[in-house]
Amino acid sequence: MLCAETCLHAGSILNVSTEWPNLPIHDWVAGGFLIAAGVASKRDWSTRAVYQAAAWAFMLSLLVGALFAWIAEWATPPDAIEWGISEMGFVVIVAVLAVVAFGSLISTVRERQL
Repeated sequence: MLCAETCLHAGSILNVSTEWPNLPIHDWVAGGFLIAAGVASKRDWSTRAVYQAAAWAFMLSLLVGALFAWIAEWATPPDAIEWGISEMGFVVIVAVLAVVAFGSLISTVRERQL
């Protein structure tokens, strides 16, 4: 997610003085939180798994929001394809990422309960 959002908004990053509202700051925060929680969980799983579950929940919320936005975009008449992938293909990719995030959240919560 960090790499995809950074590449997708590369033009905004280069023109940060004029396009700072378009930066994917929330995606960067979620990705950074997930990485930090994963590193912390490696050290001591019993106390830091809560952070990892919160990070997965945050990422899942962003992906579900993006999924609904892209489903709405897909339902409207098509625009020109900008990046060489169809809107349907992008909806499928976001849906798969949301399923992976959901599975990871469930796995983290179940592991925490054991």
